[in-house]
Amino acid sequence: MKFSIQRNSLLNGLTHALGAVTSKSSLPALEGLLITADTQLTITGYDLEIGIVVTLEASVEEKGSIVLNAQTFSEIIKKLPDDVVNVTIKDDLKTDIVCGMSKFFISGISPDEFPELPRIEYNKSLSLPENLLRSMIKQTVYAVSINENKPVHTGCLFNIEGNVINSVGVDGYRLALRQESIDLPPDQKFSFIVPGKSLTKLLRMIDDTETLVNINIAEKHAIFEIENIVLMTRLLEGDFLNYKNAIPKEMPIHIIADVKTFVDSIDRASLLISERQRSPIRLKFEKDDVVLLCVSPLGRVEDKFSVQSNGGEVEIGFNNKYLSEAFRNTECDEVEIGLKDSLSPMVIKPVNSSSFTFLVLPVRLKNE
Repeated sequence: MKFSIQRNSLLNGLTHALGAVTSKSSLPALEGLLITADTQLTITGYDLEIGIVVTLEASVEEKGSIVLNAQTFSEIIKKLPDDVVNVTIKDDLKTDIVCGMSKFFISGISPDEFPELPRIEYNKSLSLPENLLRSMIKQTVYAVSINENKPVHTGCLFNIEGNVINSVGVDGYRLALRQESIDLPPDQKFSFIVPGKSLTKLLRMIDDTETLVNINIAEKHAIFEIENIVLMTRLLEGDFLNYKNAIPKEMPIHIIADVKTFVDSIDRASLLISERQRSPIRLKFEKDDVVLLCVSPLGRVEDKFSVQSNGGEVEIGFNNKYLSEAFRNTECDEVEIGLKDSLSPMVIKPVNSSSFTFLVLPVRLKNE
């Protein structure tokens, strides 16, 4: 096996494929990347849950395949000069890597030891622009659960009904819903749940462009195809929260708020909140003003800023992290906030739009 490829192209491919490599395994091949040279060069990472295959243009002199330790190989390529990399694999799996005046000699693993990716027959498919899929993931994956007691909520639900797609993340303390119109037949109706871990890796692969991402859905797997990259992931199974019923229907208090002002105020209050003792932040909505208070073992902070309100008043407490993440993921300058009382969730939406709906559940406040 012998091939040549530009160092930057190879490094870019390795960076993507590394997302599906496990760092520690009793099977050495799982700590490696399967490198296959044919008409093109393919790099495959697979941790038995997520598989990533990257296809690159290369000059292939001798066809073949080998498994190379992912960490070692990628670090070598990272340190090489910006030149053509020449890789030669000998019959004894010894691998020569030459670039400019630099030479490395490392040992490989037989490709027979690398687990085969599942053969998937998909029955549903759709295509979304990269920038749209990126936005939908970013605005929901932050809210997925990390609690394995309810595995189905460690992923995002994608629900397609006709020409509308919803993505939903929920963890018991907050909910994030993103809705978008898409070009599908009106009778289409299906859903699937993608692990948050897989979506986080997918985010690193997609850009803010109109390039289409093809999504193919099978019974237990999903495949995302982005130009020269294919990400395969298992799907989660189980009963997902009925998110439509979770969203309050009536919010008598309506507020228009500046997102940056709100986030800055939360950040100031968070300076006095420690990981060991997460004191809540207390928000007092008083007509067109919001007073933010936080009392913790580290001290006390009070902040105040203006909003546009319909005049309702309420005092309500929140976990600072959950509230901050909701506002940071709005991708808006201004948002509309809906409130009912101190025990009902805060609802955050874009002004004059329904593209997203974020819920943050309050915490009970103690008297000062």
